[in-house]
Amino acid sequence: MAKEMKNIEDFQKELAELDPRYQVEKIIGSGSYGVVLRARDRSDNNILCAIKRVNKEIFEEVILAKRILREIKLLEHFHDDNIIGLRNIITPQSPNFESFYIVMDIMETDLKAVIRSGQRLTCLLYTSPSPRDS
Repeated sequence: MAKEMKNIEDFQKELAELDPRYQVEKIIGSGSYGVVLRARDRSDNNILCAIKRVNKEIFEEVILAKRILREIKLLEHFHDDNIIGLRNIITPQSPNFESFYIVMDIMETDLKAVIRSGQRLTCLLYTSPSPRDS
């Protein structure tokens, strides 16, 4: 099992060795895949971003590896202000790595928090007018 990191300094040191452009500010979540960090991209006007540190153990189970691959593909596919997008993937040079990083746009909240909030959700469907409607 990978060494568990618990503080911002450890994450910053590991990340800086791979890509020094990111300045970690805060740990904002954790889950079965790893930890999510809030950071600033120093090479892009200090814009805020979310960085998910994915532990290598995810590759021990095919279903988990497929899920993270699906997440990366979806993040890369969507380009919408209401959906987070993929900004970067940071991988170590060595094949004997402990983790890799997925850099994403950051949102104020996540879907799980919205659903649990009890607020009424509405569905808005937008379709372009068909040529016949002109």
